[in-house]
Amino acid sequence: MFLLFMALEDPEDRDLFEWAYREHARRLKGTAYRILNDENEAEDAVQDVFVKLMESPKRLRRIPKEEILPFLTVCTRNRALDILRKKGRISEISYEESCEKAGEGEAGPEESDLTVWVREEMAKMPEEQRLILELHFFWGMNYNEIGAQLGKKPETVQKMAARAVKAMQNRWKGGDR
Repeated sequence: MFLLFMALEDPEDRDLFEWAYREHARRLKGTAYRILNDENEAEDAVQDVFVKLMESPKRLRRIPKEEILPFLTVCTRNRALDILRKKGRISEISYEESCEKAGEGEAGPEESDLTVWVREEMAKMPEEQRLILELHFFWGMNYNEIGAQLGKKPETVQKMAARAVKAMQNRWKGGDR
């Protein structure tokens, strides 16, 4: 993986990616493994996340170091779920079960129908929308912080989140559940 980071032109970007990988790859692989139950696929998921981020290194550069792990964790979990979907194994594991396995949610018998439905709806969202909602609602990040990570104005992030929530509310009210 470290050879791949050499493709980054900016030495500061190379150092940041190497640091993030050395510091967090093991934990990220554990997150992916709990979802995929396959060590090779888990490693692939983590590498996919870093390769994707290398397409736009400024995204990682904008994140404060203490917030890189939550960001990478969400990205890794989403990538692992995408792998399950592509392999047709998503039906074997529900979204709430995957969150529980990844340690990011507590699905249980006391969970309301609405909560389960929201989790399932979020799993269907485009990656950027899902990421914004997860960072805001699950990680407690504000729109300024999310905007800095995604390279968007906080107002844009807030509007994207509001539209996603409104669409889900309309589907819920309309009986599309």
